[in-house]
Amino acid sequence: MEQEFEFKSLEDIANRLKKFRFKKKTFGGVDEKNVWEGIGKLNSFYEEFFKYQQAGYEARLRDKDKTIRALIEENKRLKDQIKR
Repeated sequence: MEQEFEFKSLEDIANRLKKFRFKKKTFGGVDEKNVWEGIGKLNSFYEEFFKYQQAGYEARLRDKDKTIRALIEENKRLKDQIKR
């Protein structure tokens, strides 16, 4: 269930923002609807980045827990050897 992420760093988001453009209105300014759509896209970029960070954090926690369990088992094994 490995998920692919487009945004793995804030730099990835910044690079995408460099290409971000808003539609201009005929008479001054930008199209408000288009701006809100752009803000929604930006929000989704940050949500994806957060999910990527969260997935990495959870993987590190699982690895840490696995290491701790292995160390506890090794400690028990060594204590049993000392008792003999």
